Amino acid sequence: MRRYLSGIDNWKPELFNWFKELSDETLSERMLMWLEKTKADLEEQTTWGDLQRQVQTPAIGMIPVIGDRFREATYPGDGSNDTLHKGGRQHGPVPQEILYGSSARHISDMSSLDENYFVLHGGQDGWLKGPNLTDQTQLWRQGKYIKIPLSMDKVKAQFNRHISVYEPE
Repeated sequence: MRRYLSGIDNWKPELFNWFKELSDETLSERMLMWLEKTKADLEEQTTWGDLQRQVQTPAIGMIPVIGDRFREATYPGDGSNDTLHKGGRQHGPVPQEILYGSSARHISDMSSLDENYFVLHGGQDGWLKGPNLTDQTQLWRQGKYIKIPLSMDKVKAQFNRHISVYEPE
Protein backbone atom coordinates (compact mmCIF):
# COMPACT_ATOMS: atom_id res chain seq x y z
CA MET A 1 0.00 0.00 0.00
CA ARG A 2 2.86 2.41 0.79
CA ARG A 3 4.28 1.91 -2.70
CA TYR A 4 0.95 2.86 -4.29
CA LEU A 5 0.32 5.82 -2.00
CA SER A 6 3.76 7.26 -2.73
CA GLY A 7 2.98 7.53 -6.45
CA ILE A 8 1.24 10.46 -8.09
CA ASP A 9 -2.00 8.98 -9.43
CA ASN A 10 -1.58 5.20 -9.35
CA TRP A 11 -2.78 5.02 -5.75
CA LYS A 12 -6.45 5.80 -6.40
CA PRO A 13 -7.70 2.47 -7.79
CA GLU A 14 -5.75 0.51 -5.21
CA LEU A 15 -7.02 2.63 -2.33
CA PHE A 16 -10.64 2.34 -3.48
CA ASN A 17 -10.31 -1.45 -3.83
CA TRP A 18 -8.75 -1.62 -0.37
CA PHE A 19 -11.66 0.38 1.11
CA LYS A 20 -14.20 -1.93 -0.58
CA GLU A 21 -12.63 -4.97 1.05
CA LEU A 22 -12.93 -3.58 4.59
CA SER A 23 -16.02 -3.91 6.71
CA ASP A 24 -17.66 -0.64 7.80
CA GLU A 25 -16.55 -1.24 11.38
CA THR A 26 -12.91 -1.91 10.44
CA LEU A 27 -12.87 1.06 8.08
CA SER A 28 -14.20 3.36 10.81
CA GLU A 29 -11.60 2.12 13.29
CA ARG A 30 -8.75 2.60 10.83
CA MET A 31 -9.96 6.05 9.79
CA LEU A 32 -10.03 7.15 13.44
CA MET A 33 -6.51 5.81 13.95
CA TRP A 34 -5.34 7.59 10.78
CA LEU A 35 -6.99 10.86 11.82
CA GLU A 36 -5.30 10.77 15.23
CA LYS A 37 -1.90 10.07 13.67
CA THR A 38 -2.38 12.74 11.01
CA LYS A 39 -3.53 15.28 13.59
CA ALA A 40 -0.32 14.70 15.55
CA ASP A 41 1.78 14.99 12.37
CA LEU A 42 0.06 18.21 11.31
CA GLU A 43 0.12 20.12 14.60
CA GLU A 44 2.76 22.54 13.33
CA GLN A 45 1.35 22.94 9.82
CA THR A 46 -1.60 25.28 9.58
CA THR A 47 -2.28 25.69 5.86
CA TRP A 48 -2.20 23.63 2.69
CA GLY A 49 0.72 25.75 1.49
CA ASP A 50 2.74 24.67 4.52
CA LEU A 51 2.55 21.11 3.21
CA GLN A 52 2.74 21.74 -0.50
CA ARG A 53 5.67 23.91 -1.54
CA GLN A 54 6.01 25.29 -5.07
CA VAL A 55 9.56 25.60 -6.28
CA GLN A 56 10.83 26.96 -9.57
CA THR A 57 13.75 24.88 -10.70
CA PRO A 58 15.31 24.98 -14.15
CA ALA A 59 16.63 21.66 -15.45
CA ILE A 60 20.16 22.42 -14.23
CA GLY A 61 18.69 22.93 -10.75
CA MET A 62 17.96 19.20 -10.53
CA ILE A 63 21.59 18.16 -10.82
CA PRO A 64 22.90 16.76 -7.52
CA VAL A 65 25.50 18.81 -5.60
CA ILE A 66 25.47 21.93 -7.86
CA GLY A 67 21.73 22.21 -8.55
CA ASP A 68 20.82 24.12 -5.39
CA ARG A 69 22.65 27.20 -6.73
CA PHE A 70 20.12 27.52 -9.54
CA ARG A 71 16.90 26.99 -7.61
CA GLU A 72 14.58 29.92 -7.08
CA ALA A 73 12.72 30.62 -3.82
CA THR A 74 9.88 28.31 -2.84
CA TYR A 75 6.42 29.50 -1.90
CA PRO A 76 3.15 27.92 -0.77
CA GLY A 77 1.60 25.88 -3.58
CA ASP A 78 -2.04 25.97 -4.59
CA GLY A 79 -4.14 23.01 -5.57
CA SER A 80 -3.35 19.35 -5.65
CA ASN A 81 -3.23 16.41 -8.01
CA ASP A 82 -6.92 16.74 -8.88
CA THR A 83 -7.70 20.46 -8.73
CA LEU A 84 -7.82 23.36 -11.16
CA HIS A 85 -4.51 24.68 -9.86
CA LYS A 86 -2.75 21.42 -10.63
CA GLY A 87 0.22 20.69 -8.43
CA GLY A 88 1.27 17.07 -8.26
CA ARG A 89 3.05 15.74 -5.22
CA GLN A 90 3.27 12.54 -3.28
CA HIS A 91 0.60 12.07 -0.66
CA GLY A 92 1.49 12.38 2.99
CA PRO A 93 1.29 14.71 5.97
CA VAL A 94 4.81 16.09 5.65
CA PRO A 95 5.91 19.18 3.67
CA GLN A 96 6.88 18.29 0.11
CA GLU A 97 7.77 20.10 -3.08
CA ILE A 98 5.38 19.97 -6.01
CA LEU A 99 6.76 17.55 -8.58
CA TYR A 100 4.82 18.84 -11.58
CA GLY A 101 1.93 21.07 -12.51
CA SER A 102 0.68 23.55 -15.05
CA SER A 103 3.31 25.89 -16.47
CA ALA A 104 1.07 28.31 -18.39
CA ARG A 105 -2.43 29.75 -18.25
CA HIS A 106 -4.25 31.06 -21.29
CA ILE A 107 -7.70 32.56 -21.76
CA SER A 108 -9.01 33.75 -25.12
CA ASP A 109 -12.37 35.31 -25.90
CA MET A 110 -13.13 33.72 -29.26
CA SER A 111 -15.34 36.67 -30.26
CA SER A 112 -12.42 39.14 -30.24
CA LEU A 113 -8.88 38.96 -31.58
CA ASP A 114 -7.77 41.34 -28.86
CA GLU A 115 -9.07 39.59 -25.74
CA ASN A 116 -6.24 37.15 -25.06
CA TYR A 117 -4.68 36.68 -21.64
CA PHE A 118 -1.53 34.74 -20.82
CA VAL A 119 0.77 34.08 -17.91
CA LEU A 120 3.73 31.74 -17.52
CA HIS A 121 4.55 30.08 -14.24
CA GLY A 122 8.06 31.42 -14.22
CA GLY A 123 8.94 34.01 -16.77
CA GLN A 124 9.61 34.84 -20.37
CA ASP A 125 12.88 33.01 -20.84
CA GLY A 126 15.09 30.32 -19.43
CA TRP A 127 18.32 32.28 -19.04
CA LEU A 128 19.74 31.28 -15.68
CA LYS A 129 19.71 34.17 -13.23
CA GLY A 130 18.38 36.42 -16.03
CA PRO A 131 15.88 39.22 -15.23
CA ASN A 132 13.06 37.45 -17.05
CA LEU A 133 13.53 33.99 -15.55
CA THR A 134 10.83 34.60 -12.94
CA ASP A 135 9.29 37.91 -14.03
CA GLN A 136 5.76 36.47 -14.20
CA THR A 137 5.79 34.50 -10.96
CA GLN A 138 3.97 37.19 -8.96
CA LEU A 139 1.27 37.49 -11.64
CA TRP A 140 0.86 33.70 -11.53
CA ARG A 141 0.54 33.65 -7.76
CA GLN A 142 -2.00 36.50 -7.79
CA GLY A 143 -4.10 34.92 -10.56
CA LYS A 144 -3.40 37.84 -12.90
CA TYR A 145 -2.67 37.80 -16.63
CA ILE A 146 -0.97 39.78 -19.38
CA LYS A 147 -3.36 40.96 -22.09
CA ILE A 148 -2.04 40.30 -25.59
CA PRO A 149 -4.00 41.71 -28.55
CA LEU A 150 -3.70 39.99 -31.93
CA SER A 151 -5.16 42.52 -34.38
CA MET A 152 -2.35 44.48 -36.04
CA ASP A 153 -3.65 47.96 -35.16
CA LYS A 154 -3.92 47.05 -31.45
CA VAL A 155 -0.50 45.37 -31.50
CA LYS A 156 1.08 48.49 -33.02
CA ALA A 157 -0.69 50.74 -30.51
CA GLN A 158 0.21 48.67 -27.46
CA PHE A 159 3.70 47.53 -28.45
CA ASN A 160 5.18 50.64 -30.05
CA ARG A 161 8.78 49.58 -29.87
CA HIS A 162 11.25 49.61 -32.73
CA ILE A 163 11.32 46.43 -34.78
CA SER A 164 14.31 45.49 -36.93
CA VAL A 165 13.84 43.09 -39.79
CA TYR A 166 16.88 41.31 -41.13
CA GLU A 167 16.61 39.52 -44.43
CA PRO A 168 19.26 37.18 -45.81
CA GLU A 169 21.22 38.47 -48.79
